[in-house]
Amino acid sequence: MIVEIHFQEGFSNEKAQLLVDGDVVEEFSLSTRFQLGMAAIKKVDVASGTKVRVVLPDRNIRQQVPVSHRYVKVSLEDGKLTISPTDQMPGYV
Repeated sequence: MIVEIHFQEGFSNEKAQLLVDGDVVEEFSLSTRFQLGMAAIKKVDVASGTKVRVVLPDRNIRQQVPVSHRYVKVSLEDGKLTISPTDQMPGYV
């Protein structure tokens, strides 16, 4: 199954890593585009039991991302990641 991780609000030139089963599969920078409320969309191909984590190394944040839904919204609020899985594709204007 392909899971789309939608990085949304609160990111300002944040270094980020995407880990699958403990291995770094991508390193990137996140900056929210305020007109859209979106920083990036990353797609991950997962099987049952796969563990996906988002890491913000400069903030010492590591958080698991649930992969039970097709879409996952991720925002940075008050220095913490908020993660919201959903079956509905997030919309952007």
